[in-house]
Amino acid sequence: MTREGSRARMKQGKIIGYELENRREHRRVMMPPIQIEIEGVEYTTVDWSLGGFMLTPYSGKLIAGASVPVTIIATTGDDMHRHFAIAEIVRVEQRDKRLAGHFDRLDPRTVDSLERVILERLHRLKQR
Repeated sequence: MTREGSRARMKQGKIIGYELENRREHRRVMMPPIQIEIEGVEYTTVDWSLGGFMLTPYSGKLIAGASVPVTIIATTGDDMHRHFAIAEIVRVEQRDKRLAGHFDRLDPRTVDSLERVILERLHRLKQR
């Protein structure tokens, strides 16, 4: 299985990600950040999209290729929404203490919550 214009990254015979030619399926959002809880620890994202996230500082023991349950915590207005998902760890940068993950199929309620976070941010920007 390959994607046009990409090169598969392999680990122990399993595809763990693709190196794309500087394109993403989902646009990354830096503000507002969301929280991702992994293995009982809550992290604030550096950036995120409907496809995945980057967070720092991360000093845990996960490695690229691992699939882990995560809790996505998104706030809109005065409402906090917690959603559960599975994320595949795409990259761990020990030196920069960063972790990047890819969401594996978000359910419709989670997508709605994350889209509301983005729309709320856009609405605030328009009011300026």
